[in-house]
Amino acid sequence: MAIITLLDGTAFTTTVDPTTQRHHVECDMCGKAIILTVNAHPRAMQDHRGSKSCREAERKRVRAQTQAESAAASLLAAGIQAQPNAQPRIRHTPQPTPGASTSHSSASSARTSSQRPTALHIPRLSSIASTPTTPSQSRPHSPYSAVPSTHAPSPARSGTCTPSHLRPPIPSLFPENEDDDEMQSPDPPDLPHIDDDILATGAPAAAAPETTAPKAVECNGVVVEWLVGSAYSTYAFRMHDIHELPWRPVAFLNDRWMRLQAEDCLTSRPSDHDSCARCHAIPLSARYREFIKRAKEASSHTPWEYLNFTQLMAVARRIQEKYHKALIKINNMDRKLARKSKLLNDHQRLIMLCAKNDVQSLRRLLAVWLRRGANPNMIIRQVERAPEGLYRPKQGYTDRDIDVAFLARALGGDRLLYALSHSSGLPSASTVNRRVQIPKLTPCIGAPTVQHIHDNISSMFHPDVKPAPTGELYANGLPGCSLCIDGLALEPKCRYHRASNSACGHRPTLMSCALSNVLNTSDNVLSRAGARMFEGQQAQELLTIPVNPNAGSIQHLAVFAPTSHDTS
Repeated sequence: MAIITLLDGTAFTTTVDPTTQRHHVECDMCGKAIILTVNAHPRAMQDHRGSKSCREAERKRVRAQTQAESAAASLLAAGIQAQPNAQPRIRHTPQPTPGASTSHSSASSARTSSQRPTALHIPRLSSIASTPTTPSQSRPHSPYSAVPSTHAPSPARSGTCTPSHLRPPIPSLFPENEDDDEMQSPDPPDLPHIDDDILATGAPAAAAPETTAPKAVECNGVVVEWLVGSAYSTYAFRMHDIHELPWRPVAFLNDRWMRLQAEDCLTSRPSDHDSCARCHAIPLSARYREFIKRAKEASSHTPWEYLNFTQLMAVARRIQEKYHKALIKINNMDRKLARKSKLLNDHQRLIMLCAKNDVQSLRRLLAVWLRRGANPNMIIRQVERAPEGLYRPKQGYTDRDIDVAFLARALGGDRLLYALSHSSGLPSASTVNRRVQIPKLTPCIGAPTVQHIHDNISSMFHPDVKPAPTGELYANGLPGCSLCIDGLALEPKCRYHRASNSACGHRPTLMSCALSNVLNTSDNVLSRAGARMFEGQQAQELLTIPVNPNAGSIQHLAVFAPTSHDTS
């Protein structure tokens, strides 16, 4: 045997099964035998008392006891009204003392001298219902005072375990044997006499003798501490609407302490207890522990009706964040679709413009505006203006464009280059002069000299004219050049060479053709050559040389070259 104590202070005495060596205990609420562990751990008993089956059995037992008490009270009232002037027959049975045998011995069957009482004390029904009757009372039983209390505390509240087979039976209101009618019982020594008028009118009698049992008071529930957080925001009130919980909150003392009351509360409790057994078992039940666990941390798949206000707010915030992200994605997708559709329309317009119009320098036009970061609408407007001559790009010339313009100028002159620049978009003459370094050869007026040869080679292969090649192939040195001279170009045409300020032509006999001034030009050119002065229309060549162009008036010198057949 062992004694176990639950969390509410209730003590139970266990019995050991000799076969399994496990402890057995009987529930004080429903009378069911509970099997404990070998070490008599009270967890199984604690869980059983908080289970639904135990509460249902206790509810049935209390209902049956209440019905029996009501029936006894009705029979008592009916018997008093039926015989208002008759003297009731009383059989006195002394209450057994603790530790004595419960069987009816000779003390219960002994009769005293026949003497009828002149008055009998009958307690009021209210006092019967409010005064508990326990086996420990030493007051003798009578058919009128042994009615069980309606709100008698269960053994769980008194701190002792009393099995159902040890509970006092409800005494009978009438004698068991008709032979007892002839017997006379003496009055109980502790009951005063009651007059007949009191029995007839039901007037209140003398006060009942004092008892040591605690009085029953109203049960207002059990006070529990809510450790999850603020009870106003972390308690799942919605659970009481959608599910039948075995308790209900009746008061909130503050944000951490509240009062809970069981749905099947006994409505009364002993004066030395804070609550009845039903309410006291709420914090110890498995369902309440699960309720607390869900309030602390709920899983992601928990239905919303099981969540408290704080958890619902967290779920709402998560949904709001997802909604905002999805809304941003949708808006971005709408903008992308609108932009793509607009670009598609712009591309179609550009293709149609290029197909219907011969746009000059379309490549350079697109390159210029794309480099400027223009949008498709601006590019399309410029493409529309180009065929009408309202816009012409002036940038983006490639080396090929410069070479084509240089050849057009060299072969056809500046006028051809001007026409092609307006019709085909070639660079102008100024652009060609700025971009192209044209080599300049110095002609030899007389016989070629070494200085002339060096000057011409430098003008053709100078780094400013022809840059040196670069790269890994030329890391060790620059390649050489081969110069081949194939014949001489003789130009007998008499002309003026501005760079040397000389008159050049096929006159190798001239010692010097330099023109120093206006006065000695004729002597220097003609007298040394021994030629005669002829008229202009009879000369083979006529050269007009501007002399002293810095002077205020333009002065010219006419140089005539005689014909080859002239000997004079």
